[in-house]
Amino acid sequence: MELRNNVMNYRLIADTDIKVSEIGFGLWTLSTKKWGSTDKSSSLNVLRTAREYGITLFDTADSYGNGYGEELIKEAFCADRHQIIISTKIGIDLYSQQIPGDSDVIKNFSYDYLIYACEQSLKRMGTDYIDILNLYHPGINDIESDEMFEALDKLQKDGKIRSWGVTLDISAEFEEIIRILFKERNSQILQIPYNPIQTSIINTVKDIVSEDLNLSIFARRIDISSYISDIDNVKDLFLEFNPHLVGVHNLDDLTYQFSQKINNINDICRENNITSQELGKNYALFNNHISTLLPNIRNVEDLRFYVTEEPIRHDYESIFNTF
Repeated sequence: MELRNNVMNYRLIADTDIKVSEIGFGLWTLSTKKWGSTDKSSSLNVLRTAREYGITLFDTADSYGNGYGEELIKEAFCADRHQIIISTKIGIDLYSQQIPGDSDVIKNFSYDYLIYACEQSLKRMGTDYIDILNLYHPGINDIESDEMFEALDKLQKDGKIRSWGVTLDISAEFEEIIRILFKERNSQILQIPYNPIQTSIINTVKDIVSEDLNLSIFARRIDISSYISDIDNVKDLFLEFNPHLVGVHNLDDLTYQFSQKINNINDICRENNITSQELGKNYALFNNHISTLLPNIRNVEDLRFYVTEEPIRHDYESIFNTF
């Protein structure tokens, strides 16, 4: 595949020889109901165009459209498998005899299940190896169990996966999960929301993980434009970002601090004549622990925003020091 003239940079993932484009492509926008329906030809076109612009990392999950996201990767890149880096996630049980409803999620991180789920992902993507296999939102009991890590070790020794990581969101268990993963389980790849609003997540990771540890973060939910344009329901928005804080006694104080942060971000954007989307993109790229950004790309127009070079017009260091 011939690449367009582009300014894509590439970053090495911690303690591996895997190099990824600093802008990745998350297939949730093309394969999950939340983002509306996109016909297959349009999806394949935007994926192949992303590759032409230099994107090499494509991130999906077996649960995205019950395997549809993985099938898209096969169809888009069957001839270019060794030119791309595939990241997928397992852990939501798609194969249970008790088929869950739309609102139900059954997790399964048992040894046998992980081996089986990985094999099914390999088949759907038409490949004999996965570059990065992510555990999809494991709980504290899951990461305390040895069998999950025994399965990962087996898959890695068999050449089915090159590396593994963990996908997390904020929760009441988040701090302890991070502590176990990095202090006891030698995890070094972490996929988390990362933006100027949700700074508590990265701050928690920094407090636990020593500076000398080689850590790679895949940053998602980087575009905050839809969150800061209207803060009439700021309490609901705060709890959307922090569901584990429902019912805490100082919720009003936390909500007020949250609204002040949003007002501060709006002021920064206005004073520097930048969009919140641009702010979110550069905020993530500025952190040297970020290996790749996984923005919400739905079409070629979204894609071009993230892969087109923009002139350096701002002192981003001084801006970001305010967060």
